[in-house]
Amino acid sequence: MASADARHSARKVFTGNMLGVCWERGTAIALSPLQPRCDYANRTSSPPALCVMDDSYGVPLLPSRASRGFTLIELLIVVVIIGILAAIAIPKFTDTKGKAYATSLKTDLRNLASSQEDYFYYHETYTTGIGGLNFAPSQGVVLTVTEATANGWSATATHPSAAPLTCAVYYGTSAPVAPAVTEGQVRCQ
Repeated sequence: MASADARHSARKVFTGNMLGVCWERGTAIALSPLQPRCDYANRTSSPPALCVMDDSYGVPLLPSRASRGFTLIELLIVVVIIGILAAIAIPKFTDTKGKAYATSLKTDLRNLASSQEDYFYYHETYTTGIGGLNFAPSQGVVLTVTEATANGWSATATHPSAAPLTCAVYYGTSAPVAPAVTEGQVRCQ
C-alpha cells in the first residue's frame, strides 16, 4: 500500500495525456493516451490507487527543477549574451550618428550655396553674415563664411558632436578653405 506522501507526489506529476502506469497493490496497469487517469470503477480495494505518469520509457516523471525558477548560471548566460549584443550594436549606432552629422554638414553647405546665389542675384555681391540670408542651418551645425566678395565666397561647417569633422566649400575666386580643394564641391575631413 502506498503512503500518503507517495500519493501526494503522484498527483503532482499526473498531467497531460501521456502514457502512464497506474499502481494498485503492487500491480502495474498500463494507461492509454486516451485514458489519462486510473480506472477507479474497476478497482476492488478501498484505498485509492497511486497513478504515476511516465515518459514512455518507464522512467517516472517527477516535478522538474525548471518549475522552481532559473539558476544563477542561466541568468549569467543571458546577461553575457545581452552584453555581447550591446557591444556589437553600440559602435554601429555611433558610426551611424557620425554619418548623419556629416550628411547634415554637407546639406547645410549646399543650402548655404543656394542662399548665397539668391543673395548675389539681388545685391551683386556675396555676404559673410548668415543672418542676411534666407537660410537657417540645422540644429547644432556651426556655419562660418570665411570670405565673401563680389567674385566668390568660402565657408566651413562643424558640429560639436561630430568633432573633429569639418566640412568646407568655396566658389569663385575666393581662397580655398581646407579641406575643400575643388570649386563648388563640399569636402569633409
